[in-house]
Amino acid sequence: MNTSSQNTWDAPLTSLAKSKKPSQSLLKLSNGGIKTLKDLIWIFPLRIQAAPKVSHFEQIEENKLFLGRAKLINIQFTPAFGRKGKSGIQLFNATCVIKDVFSEKLLNLKWFNTYPSLKKQLENLDEFTFLGQVTLFKQTLQIVNPQINPKDITDKDGILIEYPTVNSVPGKQIEKIIKLVPKPLWDIPISDISLSHLQKNISLNQAFEIKHGLLKSSIALQNEADEILKYSEFFNNQFYV
Repeated sequence: MNTSSQNTWDAPLTSLAKSKKPSQSLLKLSNGGIKTLKDLIWIFPLRIQAAPKVSHFEQIEENKLFLGRAKLINIQFTPAFGRKGKSGIQLFNATCVIKDVFSEKLLNLKWFNTYPSLKKQLENLDEFTFLGQVTLFKQTLQIVNPQINPKDITDKDGILIEYPTVNSVPGKQIEKIIKLVPKPLWDIPISDISLSHLQKNISLNQAFEIKHGLLKSSIALQNEADEILKYSEFFNNQFYV
């Protein structure tokens, strides 16, 4: 990573590269119009929410995020014809039947276009946690493409951030890239816009940090951050476009 070129928000996005050759994700974002670090932080999450606690299957609700703990009962893999992964690896669709560790309830997990390593991963786990959005298919509840043993979640204070896909770069990858922004840079003003007349408790930089989940905040501060960023966007559109 070239830290010497990251002392300004106008530094090129590719300066976040960990080596001399930028990753495909950085190149795709740059080709999609995200040229600088300032452009990057204007990609806001679709939603930020507290992670759910591990719950019994009886508490599953359609269209709700669910975090459960289960044992594998059965897993079936079928080739996703015409779908290839990195290095031309054949991708698969998977259907997995799991049992709640707290009861005898069963649930279907499904993956589309997944790597064959998933089968070995699940079969080697005695128990595992999973996270995903519950949907209804043919009168049966299921979770499609759940996360297995998500590392960035704790029952106490975990935060889930969901970013949009930009120029085919998935939201999870965008989240990782935003976290590469050097911490000292957040102390450098993003803009010279004056916010004194808004009489807010946070700065423009802090508003961005709050929206990206980098600072703990309350609902009131979230609302303040929204107001500041809307004003900043309006100002930029009026005077710099």
